[in-house]
Amino acid sequence: QQQQQQVSMITARARRMHKAEPPKIWTKGHVYDAVNNPVVGSCVCQCPPEQGFGKCFNVLQSQVPVLPTNDSCPIAVQKTFPPPSQFCPAVGTPMQCLPSQEGMNLCPPNKTVNTLNCSRVPGTKELYTYGCIQLITGKWAGTAFSKSGRQYSKTCLWQPTQCTYNPFYPP
Repeated sequence: QQQQQQVSMITARARRMHKAEPPKIWTKGHVYDAVNNPVVGSCVCQCPPEQGFGKCFNVLQSQVPVLPTNDSCPIAVQKTFPPPSQFCPAVGTPMQCLPSQEGMNLCPPNKTVNTLNCSRVPGTKELYTYGCIQLITGKWAGTAFSKSGRQYSKTCLWQPTQCTYNPFYPP
């Protein structure tokens, strides 16, 4: 019970601190104004390739003259967000290779970076691996989940509230 009280106190303090500051706005060309240009919702975007976490972006009234009526964040709004490469980690991919490929860089050249040439795994006789990192390029991931847990094939999900702190989708 004491631990629950401590967690409640920390949560209450975080909420007070969050409300004391103006919301973070990441979009270009739009200025936050609590009266004339308030936050009217937010877009929750998932890191590619469907990593299960990402970034929440507050959306101002000037960005969406007509509020979305579905769960999809408007494409025009998404185009104002920074690219996922500014917030999302690269994804490492270990792969198996042949002993005859030892020392070779086997990663595809356009979308990955080599982290390890083909080499024998220490302590084994015939297991060889190499490593690549997939570069985060382009848009946010094409799959996201709504609060009800339904899966959507949308780039970012619209929610009619301002971003709140969430360790998987921080504002």
